[in-house]
Amino acid sequence: MRDHAPTSPWFLPPGRPPGRPHRQNSQQQPQQQPPGGASKVVVLVTVRTESDWPLWIAVRVAALADAPESFPRAIAEWADDGERRWRARLLDPSAMNLVALDDGLPVGLIRGVLEDGAAWIHSLWVSPAMRGRGLGADLIAAVERWAEPRAALVRLGVVPGNGPAVALYRRQGYIESRCLGAPLPHGGRELVMEKELAALPPRRDTTRVATGPNDETSSGEPARPSHSTGTS
Repeated sequence: MRDHAPTSPWFLPPGRPPGRPHRQNSQQQPQQQPPGGASKVVVLVTVRTESDWPLWIAVRVAALADAPESFPRAIAEWADDGERRWRARLLDPSAMNLVALDDGLPVGLIRGVLEDGAAWIHSLWVSPAMRGRGLGADLIAAVERWAEPRAALVRLGVVPGNGPAVALYRRQGYIESRCLGAPLPHGGRELVMEKELAALPPRRDTTRVATGPNDETSSGEPARPSHSTGTS
């Protein structure tokens, strides 16, 4: 398994000659396939710097072309976004961007963003050849690990008629939320689903349970409000 992005000029920053791999300034996490899946190792690459925008936009456009009905914006709109906007997205300190590579070829992506006290999953996509092999679950789990020290709740929006996606999220522990989803281009709204993350380990000092909205723990910090708004 290669430890870098593809050497095709499609994925190279401007000015970098073909044949010299564009190594990501990122952490790479090998993901073993479950039994019955591919024998190769899929590498998850965290895209960290603005110079990595060609890789991110290439995979993002591939996702839009493969499943335009699953994303609110059309591929033409994304293609019209300038380089500056793509670079700015990768510099957002409240977000993480992850690409999955199989033998150097992009086969999936996901984006996590902190919004309104929760971590939101955006842009989840797995290539048709890799579906049913656990990669989608791996990508979701990666965002959850990133979110754990930052938020108590993970949310996502999905097109209501996308049965396979809704089923995937339910298998990962997501439930329907009362949160109002974003409007869809052709009418209706996204279905919002959410999952509470596991509680952080208790502190060494003894704390008491808050009994009211203005109550505090014994450490003097405000009690964490409940983020549970889902229904079963």
